[in-house]
This record gives sequence, C-alpha cells and structure tokens, in this order.
Amino acid sequence: MIFRCTDLGNAERFVAQHLPRVRYSPQRRAWLTWTGTRWEWDQTGRVAALAKETVRGIYAEAAKGATEEERAAIAKHATPSTSKGSPSACSARILGAPERSR
Repeated sequence: MIFRCTDLGNAERFVAQHLPRVRYSPQRRAWLTWTGTRWEWDQTGRVAALAKETVRGIYAEAAKGATEEERAAIAKHATPSTSKGSPSACSARILGAPERSR
C-alpha cells in the first residue's frame, strides 16, 4: 500500500498497521488496546509507542520505493516525521478519520 508523505499519510500507516489491536473512544477521548482476550484502556502509553513505531517504519518503507526518486521522497518525509510531536500529529490525524478508526 502506498501512503502519502503527510501527517494524514502517517495516520493511515498507523491504521493499516495497528487497527486490529487499538480503538479510540471519542466519548472518553481515550484509547483502548486489545490484550488478546479483552479491550483495556491504554494507561501505559502503548498507543503512543505504536505511533512511534509507525513513523520509525517509514525508513523501511523508503527502502522499498519503486524508484530512486520515490525512495528519496519517502526518506525525506521520514526525518521530520520522527521528530518530537510528530507521533502526536499522527494520532491527531487518526482521530480526524472516524470512518477508519472505528
């Protein structure tokens, strides 16, 4: 799957990678994680760690680009995506896409 090099693209990456294991409750403004047997409220920062894992994975995505130009563009996007605040921006975008985060 090809994702855009934007915060929204990062949110789509997160959803594609982690949606089976995480859910967001807009009523509580809180995340739930799947333990394998039940949903639990994320009180340990697991979702934040998954968001960081997602943005760090952009470098691996860059290596798989079809052309040198595509690889360079994705790698260029990866660096600011891993900066402080970007995983939060990724999470914020996920919340703005309710049809994909249910």
